[in-house]
Amino acid sequence: MIPDIKKAYKLSYGLCKIYNRQISPNVARAKLAQWFNQVEEVGFDAFSTVKRTFEKHYNTIVNYFQSRSTNA
Repeated sequence: MIPDIKKAYKLSYGLCKIYNRQISPNVARAKLAQWFNQVEEVGFDAFSTVKRTFEKHYNTIVNYFQSRSTNA
């Protein structure tokens, strides 16, 4: 159980780190791709759902890194 919690924390923290850094859209694409691979390796259903949502809205999400703002 503890190793699963540690893996889940590492995944969620990894995604936060991507968003908290001032990076270009191209770097964001690469970092998100790495994060997607980590999600697949771990195989947690909850993170797989997040990954599918990101894939569905990928271009909009990556555009965030252009000016670091949203329309919300």
